[in-house]
Amino acid sequence: MGKKWELALRIIVIIVAICLIGLTVPFWIYVKWAADRETYSSIAVFVVSAVILLILATLGILGSIKRSKILLLYFSIINIIMLLFGIAQIIVTNVVDCENDPDNSFSFLCSNSDGAYYAPMIILLAINLCGAVFGLILRHVIVNDTKGNYY
Repeated sequence: MGKKWELALRIIVIIVAICLIGLTVPFWIYVKWAADRETYSSIAVFVVSAVILLILATLGILGSIKRSKILLLYFSIINIIMLLFGIAQIIVTNVVDCENDPDNSFSFLCSNSDGAYYAPMIILLAINLCGAVFGLILRHVIVNDTKGNYY
């Protein structure tokens, strides 16, 4: 049962990492929208977010394949940080006053569909949460796979 459980967790972590790679696509679309409006601070935010997601996916895949405790720990911690960063990003974009401040860095989101921004962000937050939880569980299973015989 233990090896099947570990294998299932490793596959789940790899699937989460692949989902993270797929979820970089909306960020590149947001970069294009921001570039059209020449809002450079939002371009930087979205490029950094997309690159961190790619690095995060790499950590998850390598940590799962190599059974690396430290890579899985980094994967989980960065997933938690990205979860908090995503929540902060949603809060910042919600306080944008499009009608009174059209020069705001995130005002380009007002002219586009709200669903085009919020749907991928909510999915990303859910994937970040799943990645953190499953990464920590897999790390725990890998750390405790020996039965006390350390000779």
